Amino acid sequence: MSSLVLISRELLRSLITMSKDQVQGRIGASDELDVPARNKAVAAAEILYSKSEIAFSDLNVCPRIATNHITRETLDLLEGQGDNNPWCYCGSYEFGFFLSVPSDGSVETFASQGCPVPADLQALWAWATARGFQWIQLDADGSDVEGLTAYDW
Repeated sequence: MSSLVLISRELLRSLITMSKDQVQGRIGASDELDVPARNKAVAAAEILYSKSEIAFSDLNVCPRIATNHITRETLDLLEGQGDNNPWCYCGSYEFGFFLSVPSDGSVETFASQGCPVPADLQALWAWATARGFQWIQLDADGSDVEGLTAYDW
């Protein structure tokens, strides 16, 4: 049984270029595949590349963090309001949530609109923003993150 694997067109194009360079002797090649086998692999990759309908240039990484990095009150609020909360997109599932990370300045904007962001959510967003994440997955079995408060509930 095979599994579906997504590879960006840019990565595939880079692999094709690298393989061609190896076949043509421009960069060192391992001895695992001989030149005819490499040519066959390059041809197959080029067919895959030409048939691909979806091109994307960016992938987002979404860290899976333990739900205990938010308070029980914030968890209850997100469970109860989901996407209707005033701060971020929130997609819930059986064991947690996917949360968007608003852009810098959002905390102040929400506060000025009478919707102050809970301190635990602010800390989570600050952690994510500092690392370039645009989404966070909060999960009951997610990772504990050093530097974020873990609440006991």
